[in-house]
Amino acid sequence: MPKDNGYSFGTPREIDALKALEKRYMAKDKLNNGLFIEVKPTGSKVWLYRYTYNGKQERLTIGRYPDISLKDARAKRDETASLVAKGISPKLEQQKNEKYQLTFRHYGEQYINEVVAKDRVTTTIMELYLNNDIYPVIGDLAFNQITIEHIRSIIWKKKDEGKDPTAWQIRSLLSRMFEYAITKGLAEYNLVLAIQAKHVYKAKPRNRHLSIAEIRVFYTTLFEMPKIQESYKLGLLLSLMCAEITGHFHLGDSRQLTCKSPLPFDLVS
Repeated sequence: MPKDNGYSFGTPREIDALKALEKRYMAKDKLNNGLFIEVKPTGSKVWLYRYTYNGKQERLTIGRYPDISLKDARAKRDETASLVAKGISPKLEQQKNEKYQLTFRHYGEQYINEVVAKDRVTTTIMELYLNNDIYPVIGDLAFNQITIEHIRSIIWKKKDEGKDPTAWQIRSLLSRMFEYAITKGLAEYNLVLAIQAKHVYKAKPRNRHLSIAEIRVFYTTLFEMPKIQESYKLGLLLSLMCAEITGHFHLGDSRQLTCKSPLPFDLVS
Protein backbone atom coordinates (compact mmCIF):
# COMPACT_ATOMS: atom_id res chain seq x y z
CA MET A 1 0.00 0.00 0.00
CA PRO A 2 1.41 3.42 -0.90
CA LYS A 3 2.35 5.57 2.06
CA ASP A 4 0.57 8.72 3.17
CA ASN A 5 3.15 11.39 2.31
CA GLY A 6 1.21 14.40 3.53
CA TYR A 7 -0.71 15.13 0.33
CA SER A 8 -4.31 16.23 0.83
CA PHE A 9 -7.28 17.69 -1.04
CA GLY A 10 -10.52 19.44 -0.28
CA THR A 11 -11.82 20.52 -3.69
CA PRO A 12 -11.91 19.08 -7.24
CA ARG A 13 -9.35 21.70 -8.27
CA GLU A 14 -6.92 20.41 -5.65
CA ILE A 15 -7.46 16.85 -6.88
CA ASP A 16 -6.74 17.94 -10.46
CA ALA A 17 -3.52 19.55 -9.22
CA LEU A 18 -2.18 16.22 -7.91
CA LYS A 19 0.48 15.22 -10.45
CA ALA A 20 1.81 11.77 -11.26
CA LEU A 21 5.17 10.89 -9.71
CA GLU A 22 7.64 8.08 -10.32
CA LYS A 23 5.89 6.02 -7.63
CA ARG A 24 2.20 5.92 -6.76
CA TYR A 25 1.16 7.86 -3.69
CA MET A 26 -1.90 8.63 -1.55
CA ALA A 27 -3.60 11.95 -0.84
CA LYS A 28 -6.23 12.18 1.89
CA ASP A 29 -9.46 14.10 2.14
CA LYS A 30 -9.02 17.16 4.35
CA LEU A 31 -12.18 16.10 6.19
CA ASN A 32 -9.99 13.33 7.67
CA ASN A 33 -12.75 10.79 7.16
CA GLY A 34 -10.77 7.84 5.80
CA LEU A 35 -11.29 8.80 2.17
CA PHE A 36 -8.15 8.78 0.03
CA ILE A 37 -7.28 9.13 -3.62
CA GLU A 38 -4.40 7.14 -5.07
CA VAL A 39 -2.37 8.80 -7.81
CA LYS A 40 -0.53 6.37 -10.07
CA PRO A 41 2.56 6.90 -12.27
CA THR A 42 0.28 6.72 -15.31
CA GLY A 43 -1.68 9.72 -14.02
CA SER A 44 -4.86 7.77 -13.22
CA LYS A 45 -6.54 8.46 -9.87
CA VAL A 46 -8.55 5.96 -7.84
CA TRP A 47 -10.77 6.51 -4.80
CA LEU A 48 -10.05 4.35 -1.73
CA TYR A 49 -11.76 4.22 1.65
CA ARG A 50 -9.77 2.96 4.64
CA TYR A 51 -11.54 1.89 7.82
CA THR A 52 -11.15 -0.42 10.81
CA TYR A 53 -13.32 -3.52 11.15
CA ASN A 54 -12.95 -6.01 14.02
CA GLY A 55 -9.68 -4.38 14.98
CA LYS A 56 -8.15 -4.76 11.51
CA GLN A 57 -7.70 -2.13 8.83
CA GLU A 58 -9.50 -2.77 5.57
CA ARG A 59 -9.78 -0.71 2.44
CA LEU A 60 -12.40 -0.48 -0.24
CA THR A 61 -11.85 0.59 -3.85
CA ILE A 62 -14.64 3.02 -4.75
CA GLY A 63 -13.74 3.81 -8.35
CA ARG A 64 -11.89 6.19 -10.64
CA TYR A 65 -11.71 9.94 -10.56
CA PRO A 66 -13.19 11.87 -12.36
CA ASP A 67 -15.71 9.12 -13.24
CA ILE A 68 -16.74 9.38 -9.59
CA SER A 69 -16.74 12.98 -8.39
CA LEU A 70 -15.50 14.18 -5.02
CA LYS A 71 -19.11 14.70 -3.91
CA ASP A 72 -20.13 11.17 -4.92
CA ALA A 73 -16.99 9.65 -3.38
CA ARG A 74 -17.75 11.33 -0.07
CA ALA A 75 -21.35 10.09 -0.24
CA LYS A 76 -20.10 6.55 -0.90
CA ARG A 77 -17.70 6.91 2.00
CA ASP A 78 -20.56 7.95 4.32
CA GLU A 79 -22.69 5.04 3.12
CA THR A 80 -19.82 2.64 3.75
CA ALA A 81 -19.08 4.10 7.19
CA SER A 82 -22.68 3.45 8.22
CA LEU A 83 -22.20 -0.27 7.44
CA VAL A 84 -19.09 -0.37 9.63
CA ALA A 85 -21.04 1.30 12.45
CA LYS A 86 -23.61 -1.52 12.19
CA GLY A 87 -20.91 -4.18 12.43
CA ILE A 88 -20.95 -5.04 8.73
CA SER A 89 -17.76 -5.34 6.66
CA PRO A 90 -18.18 -3.23 3.50
CA LYS A 91 -15.51 -5.30 1.79
CA LEU A 92 -17.41 -8.54 2.37
CA GLU A 93 -20.65 -6.93 1.26
CA GLN A 94 -19.00 -5.72 -1.91
CA GLN A 95 -17.68 -9.20 -2.66
CA LYS A 96 -21.17 -10.66 -2.25
CA ASN A 97 -22.74 -8.22 -4.69
CA GLU A 98 -20.03 -7.55 -7.21
CA LYS A 99 -19.98 -10.89 -9.07
CA TYR A 100 -22.72 -9.74 -11.45
CA GLN A 101 -22.28 -5.98 -11.05
CA LEU A 102 -18.53 -5.39 -11.00
CA THR A 103 -17.11 -4.36 -14.38
CA PHE A 104 -13.76 -5.68 -15.52
CA ARG A 105 -12.39 -2.13 -15.41
CA HIS A 106 -13.31 -1.80 -11.73
CA TYR A 107 -11.92 -5.26 -11.03
CA GLY A 108 -8.70 -4.26 -12.82
CA GLU A 109 -8.20 -1.44 -10.32
CA GLN A 110 -8.62 -3.92 -7.48
CA TYR A 111 -6.20 -6.38 -9.08
CA ILE A 112 -3.51 -3.72 -9.51
CA ASN A 113 -3.91 -2.51 -5.91
CA GLU A 114 -4.27 -5.89 -4.21
CA VAL A 115 -1.85 -8.02 -6.22
CA VAL A 116 0.51 -6.26 -8.63
CA ALA A 117 1.44 -3.22 -6.53
CA LYS A 118 2.49 -5.46 -3.64
CA ASP A 119 5.06 -7.34 -5.72
CA ARG A 120 6.35 -4.76 -8.20
CA VAL A 121 8.03 -1.37 -7.99
CA THR A 122 5.93 -0.03 -10.85
CA THR A 123 2.61 -1.04 -12.39
CA THR A 124 2.92 1.24 -15.42
CA ILE A 125 3.32 -1.38 -18.17
CA MET A 126 0.40 -3.50 -16.97
CA GLU A 127 -1.82 -0.45 -16.68
CA LEU A 128 -0.91 0.53 -20.24
CA TYR A 129 -2.00 -2.91 -21.46
CA LEU A 130 -5.24 -2.56 -19.52
CA ASN A 131 -6.04 0.97 -20.67
CA ASN A 132 -4.96 0.61 -24.30
CA ASP A 133 -5.79 -2.99 -25.18
CA ILE A 134 -8.06 -4.69 -22.64
CA TYR A 135 -10.51 -2.11 -21.29
CA PRO A 136 -11.66 -0.89 -24.74
CA VAL A 137 -13.00 -4.42 -25.35
CA ILE A 138 -14.19 -5.74 -21.96
CA GLY A 139 -13.74 -2.83 -19.54
CA ASP A 140 -17.48 -2.19 -19.20
CA LEU A 141 -18.50 -5.87 -19.02
CA ALA A 142 -19.15 -8.01 -15.95
CA PHE A 143 -17.40 -11.38 -15.71
CA ASN A 144 -20.52 -13.29 -16.71
CA GLN A 145 -20.68 -11.23 -19.93
CA ILE A 146 -17.11 -11.91 -21.05
CA THR A 147 -16.64 -14.67 -23.62
CA ILE A 148 -13.71 -16.49 -25.18
CA GLU A 149 -14.28 -14.45 -28.33
CA HIS A 150 -13.66 -11.24 -26.38
CA ILE A 151 -10.37 -12.63 -25.06
CA ARG A 152 -9.33 -13.90 -28.49
CA SER A 153 -10.07 -10.55 -30.13
CA ILE A 154 -7.86 -8.73 -27.60
CA ILE A 155 -4.93 -11.09 -28.13
CA TRP A 156 -5.26 -11.49 -31.90
CA LYS A 157 -5.44 -7.75 -32.46
CA LYS A 158 -1.82 -7.57 -31.34
CA LYS A 159 -0.86 -10.64 -33.37
CA ASP A 160 -2.41 -9.08 -36.48
CA GLU A 161 -0.26 -6.01 -35.84
CA GLY A 162 2.82 -8.27 -35.88
CA LYS A 163 3.38 -7.83 -32.13
CA ASP A 164 3.37 -11.46 -31.00
CA PRO A 165 5.51 -10.93 -27.85
CA THR A 166 3.11 -8.21 -26.68
CA ALA A 167 0.14 -10.47 -27.46
CA TRP A 168 1.75 -13.15 -25.27
CA GLN A 169 2.26 -10.68 -22.41
CA ILE A 170 -1.36 -9.52 -22.61
CA ARG A 171 -2.55 -13.14 -22.59
CA SER A 172 -0.42 -13.80 -19.48
CA LEU A 173 -1.83 -10.73 -17.73
CA LEU A 174 -5.41 -11.72 -18.52
CA SER A 175 -4.79 -15.26 -17.29
CA ARG A 176 -3.38 -14.05 -13.98
CA MET A 177 -6.33 -11.69 -13.57
CA PHE A 178 -8.84 -14.47 -14.14
CA GLU A 179 -7.02 -16.74 -11.68
CA TYR A 180 -7.28 -14.06 -8.98
CA ALA A 181 -10.94 -13.48 -9.90
CA ILE A 182 -11.60 -17.19 -9.31
CA THR A 183 -9.92 -16.88 -5.90
CA LYS A 184 -12.25 -13.98 -5.05
CA GLY A 185 -15.30 -15.84 -6.30
CA LEU A 186 -15.91 -13.46 -9.21
CA ALA A 187 -15.30 -15.96 -12.00
CA GLU A 188 -15.98 -19.69 -12.19
CA TYR A 189 -13.18 -20.63 -14.57
CA ASN A 190 -10.27 -19.13 -16.51
CA LEU A 191 -11.43 -18.39 -20.06
CA VAL A 192 -7.90 -17.51 -21.14
CA LEU A 193 -6.70 -21.12 -20.82
CA ALA A 194 -8.74 -21.96 -23.93
CA ILE A 195 -6.14 -20.00 -25.92
CA GLN A 196 -2.84 -21.83 -25.49
CA ALA A 197 0.25 -19.69 -25.02
CA LYS A 198 2.24 -21.67 -27.62
CA HIS A 199 -0.27 -20.60 -30.27
CA VAL A 200 0.20 -16.95 -29.39
CA TYR A 201 3.97 -16.68 -29.33
CA LYS A 202 6.92 -19.03 -29.19
CA ALA A 203 10.21 -17.44 -28.29
CA LYS A 204 13.09 -18.09 -30.67
CA PRO A 205 16.63 -18.55 -29.33
CA ARG A 206 18.92 -15.62 -30.02
CA ASN A 207 22.28 -16.46 -31.54
CA ARG A 208 23.53 -12.95 -32.22
CA HIS A 209 25.38 -10.92 -29.59
CA LEU A 210 25.14 -7.18 -29.23
CA SER A 211 27.96 -5.23 -30.81
CA ILE A 212 30.06 -2.80 -28.76
CA ALA A 213 28.19 0.08 -30.41
CA GLU A 214 24.82 -1.44 -29.47
CA ILE A 215 25.94 -2.04 -25.89
CA ARG A 216 27.10 1.59 -25.68
CA VAL A 217 23.71 2.83 -26.92
CA PHE A 218 21.89 0.60 -24.42
CA TYR A 219 23.86 1.77 -21.39
CA THR A 220 23.86 5.40 -22.48
CA THR A 221 20.07 5.31 -22.78
CA LEU A 222 19.76 3.40 -19.50
CA PHE A 223 21.70 5.98 -17.48
CA GLU A 224 19.73 8.84 -19.01
CA MET A 225 16.35 7.40 -17.91
CA PRO A 226 15.32 9.12 -14.65
CA LYS A 227 12.49 6.70 -13.82
CA ILE A 228 14.79 3.68 -13.43
CA GLN A 229 16.20 3.27 -9.92
CA GLU A 230 19.94 3.81 -9.55
CA SER A 231 20.34 0.37 -7.95
CA TYR A 232 18.99 -1.28 -11.12
CA LYS A 233 21.32 0.77 -13.31
CA LEU A 234 24.36 -0.16 -11.21
CA GLY A 235 23.29 -3.80 -11.15
CA LEU A 236 23.19 -3.93 -14.94
CA LEU A 237 26.55 -2.19 -15.12
CA LEU A 238 28.02 -4.70 -12.67
CA SER A 239 26.69 -7.60 -14.74
CA LEU A 240 28.56 -6.25 -17.77
CA MET A 241 31.78 -5.93 -15.77
CA CYS A 242 31.41 -9.51 -14.51
CA ALA A 243 30.85 -10.70 -18.07
CA GLU A 244 34.04 -8.91 -19.12
CA ILE A 245 36.04 -10.55 -16.35
CA THR A 246 34.59 -13.99 -17.20
CA GLY A 247 35.52 -13.42 -20.84
CA HIS A 248 39.17 -12.90 -19.91
CA PHE A 249 39.24 -16.20 -18.05
CA HIS A 250 37.61 -18.04 -20.95
CA LEU A 251 40.23 -16.61 -23.30
CA GLY A 252 43.04 -17.71 -20.98
CA ASP A 253 44.07 -14.13 -20.16
CA SER A 254 46.33 -14.29 -17.11
CA ARG A 255 46.24 -10.56 -16.36
CA GLN A 256 45.14 -9.65 -12.84
CA LEU A 257 41.60 -8.27 -12.94
CA THR A 258 39.97 -6.33 -10.13
CA CYS A 259 36.82 -4.30 -9.74
CA LYS A 260 38.94 -1.29 -10.71
CA SER A 261 39.93 -2.81 -14.03
CA PRO A 262 38.62 -0.62 -16.87
CA LEU A 263 36.31 -1.93 -19.53
CA PRO A 264 37.90 -2.20 -22.98
CA PHE A 265 35.63 0.54 -24.39
CA ASP A 266 33.87 3.70 -23.28
CA LEU A 267 30.62 2.47 -21.80
CA VAL A 268 28.66 5.69 -22.01
CA SER A 269 29.31 8.01 -24.92
